[in-house]
Amino acid sequence: MRKLFQACLCLSMALCAAHEADAQAVVRLLMPECEAPGTNVWLEVRVELQPTQTLKSYDIRIPFDATQLQVQEAQIQQGSWFTAGGPTFFWHDIIDNTLYVNGALLGPNLHVTGSGILFRLPVQATQPALLDLQASVHQLSDRYAQPLAVVDMPVAMQAPCTELSLSAHTDYDPESAVHLEWNAQLSAQEWLQDYRVYCRMRPEDPWELLGSTTDTQWRDPLDHDRRLYQVRARFTGAP
Repeated sequence: MRKLFQACLCLSMALCAAHEADAQAVVRLLMPECEAPGTNVWLEVRVELQPTQTLKSYDIRIPFDATQLQVQEAQIQQGSWFTAGGPTFFWHDIIDNTLYVNGALLGPNLHVTGSGILFRLPVQATQPALLDLQASVHQLSDRYAQPLAVVDMPVAMQAPCTELSLSAHTDYDPESAVHLEWNAQLSAQEWLQDYRVYCRMRPEDPWELLGSTTDTQWRDPLDHDRRLYQVRARFTGAP
């Protein structure tokens, strides 16, 4: 039996700004795959601009529950995409369990286009619970200092890190296969989307996605050199 810890995809927050289709911008709150409580992971805020858009400054705020999440604000980093536009003003602070981050490109006509990371910082879950992060864009401004209207969309959630207790056995009949089985994630069933099954031949190889299922078992034919398996539970935001 091989026991693995659940990893989860947690990218389900988007903030849209626009009055018309050609003026839309998207801001995404990104978190990596779930790690055990006490492990640092990087929280990132990414902007995706339309081809005609520019960005010169931003004011973004992220409230959080301090009993569930430690935000290491002192280690915040600006993204290389935004700083490539020129010298910047960069201010950040935590006030009443809300992270405030302001950034601006200093100088006339300085701006960025396209898509990239505004800033990133390490955070640490203190317990295996659902992390419910609601970010708000107080203001995004273009090269002419004109604000882009923003509308809040669904929150970003990180599901609990729990043990899947993955086990495997092999058949020796003419249609032999590896059979994988794991525990259902009943404590987070409301947010469960599916389970993703990965494999690799050696520990140093990258994980290869075999497929996904809503079941708690997987059959992998023995017509390959796969030796190691991993199952990750994927969750969606609450309805």
